[in-house]
Amino acid sequence: MKKICVKLGALLMAALLTMGLVSGALAAYGFDDVPEDAWYAYAVRRVSQMGYMNGVGGQRFAPKAPMTRAMFVTSLYRMAALWTGLPAETPAADFSDVPATAWYAKPVAWAASQGIVAGRGDGRFDPKAPISRQEMAVMLLRFAQAVMPELVTDDNIIERTFTDMEQVSPYAEAAVWFCAHRGLFTGDADGRCLPKKTATRAEAAQVLMVLEWQIAPVPAVG
Repeated sequence: MKKICVKLGALLMAALLTMGLVSGALAAYGFDDVPEDAWYAYAVRRVSQMGYMNGVGGQRFAPKAPMTRAMFVTSLYRMAALWTGLPAETPAADFSDVPATAWYAKPVAWAASQGIVAGRGDGRFDPKAPISRQEMAVMLLRFAQAVMPELVTDDNIIERTFTDMEQVSPYAEAAVWFCAHRGLFTGDADGRCLPKKTATRAEAAQVLMVLEWQIAPVPAVG
C-alpha cells in the first residue's frame, strides 16, 4: 500500500509539472547549453523536472561534462525517494573520503546500505571520480535488485547485445547485459557499448529517464 501511495504521489507530481504548476528548482529545465534538437534534450528536461539531476549553475546543464560517482548515486537516491521511499534511518557510510557534511553523504550512505555501492576496496568511495559506463551499469543493476527487484526478470526485455562485449570487465558483464536487455544502454552507431568510456551527464540523463519508464508509466513532459 505504501508503494502504491508513493507512486500515486509521484504521478501527481509529474502531472503538476506537466501543467506547469510547480515552480522552483524542480521545474527549472531551460538550460542554455541544451539545444532543443539535441538527442538528450527530452531526457535532460525530464530528469531536471523530476529532480533527479540539477544544472551546474548559470542556466547550464553541462551535458558533455563527465558524470561523477557522487552525482550518479545522488540521482538514484532521489529517484528512490520519489518512487519507493527511503528508510527512516540510514547508517553513515564508512568511506574515508565521504565527509558527513558533503552534499552527497546521505545518498552514498543509503546506496552503501542497500548494497548498490561498495567503494574502491581501500576504504574510499572516490566520489569525484568520473563514472564509467560499466560502473554505471553495475549501480543500475544493484539499484534494481535492491529497490525494484521485479525489474530483474525476463519479462518485456529488449533483445540486444553489443559488438564490444569482450571489453566489459567480468564484474560488470551481468550488469551490462541487464542494461542492454532493459533498454538502458542502446549502444553507438557501431553497436558498441563502450564500457570503459566515461559517462557524460547527457548519457546519465538518458539512462535515468529510461529507468523511470521501467519503474512505472509516467505522464509525458509537455
